[in-house]
Amino acid sequence: QNPRHSTHMHMHSSLLLLALACGFASINATVVDTVVGSVNHTTLELLVTRAGLVTTLSATNRDFTVFAPTDDAFTALGTSPLVTKLTTDPVGIWLPLLEDVLKYHVLEANSTVLAAALPTAAQEFPTLSTGSALSVKSVAPQITAVSPGVGAATVNIADLTSNNGVVHSINTVLLPPSTQRDVTGIVIGSAAHTTLETLLGSASLVATLQAQAQGSAFTVFAPNDDAFAKLDSATLTCLQDSSNVDLLADLLKFHVVSGFVVSSALTDGQTITPLSTTFTTNSFTYEATGTKLMAGAGEAAITAVDLLANNGVVHVIDTVLVPTGFSCSIPAETTPVPSIDSASSASASGFLIAGFLAALAVVQARF
Repeated sequence: QNPRHSTHMHMHSSLLLLALACGFASINATVVDTVVGSVNHTTLELLVTRAGLVTTLSATNRDFTVFAPTDDAFTALGTSPLVTKLTTDPVGIWLPLLEDVLKYHVLEANSTVLAAALPTAAQEFPTLSTGSALSVKSVAPQITAVSPGVGAATVNIADLTSNNGVVHSINTVLLPPSTQRDVTGIVIGSAAHTTLETLLGSASLVATLQAQAQGSAFTVFAPNDDAFAKLDSATLTCLQDSSNVDLLADLLKFHVVSGFVVSSALTDGQTITPLSTTFTTNSFTYEATGTKLMAGAGEAAITAVDLLANNGVVHVIDTVLVPTGFSCSIPAETTPVPSIDSASSASASGFLIAGFLAALAVVQARF
């Protein structure tokens, strides 16, 4: 018997026994089946199903590398508002955020990364969470979230192979950048939204859009600096006048929708109703052709979508949405009428009386 073959069979059998001992039923199905077959990954199984990722991760035309947090890992998250959103969401408001968290545990590359292939020096690997990466190395903690992501995880069971990839069981839930920012954080962190950042502060809307209510989220269509530059200077000056704070707030709220509306949820011809209710027409329309919004007589192209946050989502637009009935004016300045205080009035009266008596004395002297 070939000794190398015997050694390979022994290692394979050991891996199978270890997987079974740790609660995995099989290493021959899809990565989803590997998770489903584990008694230590029931929370992950539930969340993958709730997020609608079963079909995605069951595809057999590619290879996945999945880092699977155990039930204890989810328990260790505690009971913060973020955790509540991710795990207790009866009406599905936070499904896009949950999906992003789960995708953060799956490498983007169409390849199976086994433990033996982990680099000695930390190396960043992009994940299915758009724009987010994990730092991976061969020594514990092997998997670390790249800032501003949070978390460092140790692999407790490696190389659970399947017919469409591999699962590595880990002891910590890794949190992507989306969980560490609110919608205002996206605006503030963008070099292309300095005007919007300033105006949100002027309108006292920052605290409003930082709210972390369990039952509500914000969808912000965020005009970039070029969008505000398209407004005539008189209008922009008018909006920034202290007398028009309420109007400025209404115009900005016209760009905010209640709910977590990702781009895939927008449909052609859809009427969108924003937070503001003071304008003649308090809605705008989405048109799939050109990926744009129609408001009043104007239109705005959506130039970036699905910038996720822990309280909603931001889509970038290239034009300020101006609703029907919008107008801005600065109250005309009035010239104040000089007033005379009582002391001045008394002094003036005394002076006039003294002058009158002096004149009267001159007249009497002549006669």
